[in-house]
Amino acid sequence: MTPRIHGAASAALLVFLALAALGVGAPPAQAGLLDDIKKKKEIAIATEAGYAPFEFVEGGKIVGYHADLLALVMKDLAAQGVKVNQLDLPFQGLLAGLQAKKYDMIATALFGTEERAKRFAFTVPTAYGTTGIVTGANNTAISKPEDLDGKVVGAPQATKYLDAMKALSEEFKKKGGKGLKEIKEYASGYTEIYADIDNGRIDAAPNGLPNLAWLMKQQPGKYKLAGQLGERTYFAWATRKEDQDLLEYLNAQLLTLKKAGAFNELQMKWFGFTMELPDVPTLMK
Repeated sequence: MTPRIHGAASAALLVFLALAALGVGAPPAQAGLLDDIKKKKEIAIATEAGYAPFEFVEGGKIVGYHADLLALVMKDLAAQGVKVNQLDLPFQGLLAGLQAKKYDMIATALFGTEERAKRFAFTVPTAYGTTGIVTGANNTAISKPEDLDGKVVGAPQATKYLDAMKALSEEFKKKGGKGLKEIKEYASGYTEIYADIDNGRIDAAPNGLPNLAWLMKQQPGKYKLAGQLGERTYFAWATRKEDQDLLEYLNAQLLTLKKAGAFNELQMKWFGFTMELPDVPTLMK
């Protein structure tokens, strides 16, 4: 037999159910990182500012495409009195520092990969970083990636560009080639890599096409593009996986700015061309 509820008891139950539906009487939701940021009035953001034109130091300030984009994304928080503290740190330790909660997020030219996504969350793409090969303008021996067989190349440590060179060397060997003669690894970034192309210590290096477009614009006639490798890849910003409120804030701001045309304006300013980017996080293997 189904029990019935009469009179005052029935009315009390209805009131209880209505209040429960509104969340009244429920335990307060746990504050997320975004709430903490607003309360402490500061957000700490890690960057590796040695990667023009995405982020680099000029006149003692971090400037570039990502610096401009970050300022727009943080505009709403800044209006609420939140101080944006951008830290220029070595690229190799950025993800470890995020995991250790030394800062709140990473905003730099970082590839979102399936392996990294096991521990971190990535925003929608901020730009693409398809790999190109750069060599000296007068180097007639290299005009395409296949010409690198038996040559010396350089790449930054702990990057997908270094991984790409290792994979290319193995590919050459599988096809009966010599493989790359040497892959020099650099901890100091592309300034030293370009210098070593100039002085002949290395024959070529991989970098993102937007970076190489910037390089050739800044130093015309000194370098040339020797083709590109692989499929299109995308840069994104990173948060810890548990900080979904901050991730949602970043994605909402990025997509709003993209729809308003801000992405294209900044891309023309820094790269000289615009990019078609997905509206969802896009990982590479």
